[in-house]
Amino acid sequence: MDVPGAEPARAERSGLRSRALRGSGWTGAEYLFATVLRFGSNLLLAHVLVPEAFALTALASIVLQALQMFSDIGVGPAIVQSRRGDDPAFLNTAWTIQVVRGFILWLATCILAWPAAHFYATPELRWVIPACGLSFITTGLQSTALQTRARDIDLGTITFLGLGESLIRTLVTVVWALLWPSVWAMIGGATVAYTLFMISSHFLLHGVRNRFAWDADAAKYILGFGRWVFASTMVTFLAMQTDRLILGKVVPMSVLGVYSIAYTLSRLPLDIGQRLAGQVQFPAIAEVFRRDPGQLNQKLRESRRLILALSQFGILGIIICSPWFFNILYDARYSDAALFCPLLAGALWFAILQASADRALLAVGDARSLAISNGTNFVVTVIGCLAGHRLAGVPGFIVGCGLGNLAGHAMVVVRLTRHGLAILRQDLIFTGLVVAVACISSVLPRVLLPTASQQAGTIVLGALGLMLSGWCMMSNAMPFIEGPAKRILARISGRVVAAGVVGGSRKE
Repeated sequence: MDVPGAEPARAERSGLRSRALRGSGWTGAEYLFATVLRFGSNLLLAHVLVPEAFALTALASIVLQALQMFSDIGVGPAIVQSRRGDDPAFLNTAWTIQVVRGFILWLATCILAWPAAHFYATPELRWVIPACGLSFITTGLQSTALQTRARDIDLGTITFLGLGESLIRTLVTVVWALLWPSVWAMIGGATVAYTLFMISSHFLLHGVRNRFAWDADAAKYILGFGRWVFASTMVTFLAMQTDRLILGKVVPMSVLGVYSIAYTLSRLPLDIGQRLAGQVQFPAIAEVFRRDPGQLNQKLRESRRLILALSQFGILGIIICSPWFFNILYDARYSDAALFCPLLAGALWFAILQASADRALLAVGDARSLAISNGTNFVVTVIGCLAGHRLAGVPGFIVGCGLGNLAGHAMVVVRLTRHGLAILRQDLIFTGLVVAVACISSVLPRVLLPTASQQAGTIVLGALGLMLSGWCMMSNAMPFIEGPAKRILARISGRVVAAGVVGGSRKE
């Protein structure tokens, strides 16, 4: 006998699952396309520009991210979580706050550019930072339809806008760099792309046509919700950017440029994990919490399983393959990146663990705990980086970053446990896989094999490690795949197994 209301509840869960799966697909497709474009252009720019150009943009991005995160009052998350997230008065008030904040932040870049240039003894920053800061204005003017679509996990059109932005940015940057090689190629490409994305968000997305307005209740809710979001994002910036802030002072600009390129590659799995967590996982579990809080623990573990399965494959791919990548495709000026990149990937694994879990704290309204965990990350990162650099140079510095990420995530685990959300076992399983495969593939050949055989051993064991990691990814992702893709993958897997059985019987 069916329980009254059970069928609509199942339909709601099925609809949410389908939207989440589609959203994951759109997010992954956009990120893959943007990543290919970014690294293709970076590879070309590395041969056209000097490493100091990458260092300039890295320092400018740190200043911009500092302003961004030191003033983040959570307008986007407030729209996603609030029951008034579709109310025009609420949305126009949010847009007004967003626009005013964008102009204020750009003025702040003009003010901070001079002391930053003096601190790093780099006069070019006086003009580079305000030019990069124009992105605050274009971002502030973006339509709130971006947030309302994200709230409903309707990401199709947003994905196409993002793909267009990436393509335009790459084309403008590359052409500019070939004609006039300088740091301004990267700045100009980004500015053009951001401006066109902002304009498109108003004309190509269906939603409230934004105008300046002020609803006192809406403003009170947004600013109240954003109080702890502000604190959290502020210390998140400090935790995530401490490495380059300190390195910019203690190492030459050329070393910082190489480090920045290695960091950009190593954080690819973190980027996709954060996108999935922010654009798909957070809206989904927030909806689950509004409807049935008792289901949150199960849904959190399910969503993390997919994110961690994808991320562990990416992390291991970078640890195993990045030394070959830099040694083959980059010249001798970037040789240190072959050492930095695997270490950075290992350090960022703990940031991935946190990124796939801490959205649950926002979903239950506990932004305070998120701020505490990010504050812990910052304090431990500062101490670990300084101590590590003194003991072992840049490699020790990177290990210190990893300790900070681990401390921050440990605090998230503790805080989630108080809400009845258990993820520690899941963390240990995936972390054990990453550590085991990384050690077998990268460390074991250097310890057990003679020098002449180490290269071949690394290739063989690395390939086996990636196969094991890929099998783990597919086995965890298969329950989330629907439709023809699932049937095709199941057929392929069946044929592979059958071939193995037949081959084994023939050998016998």
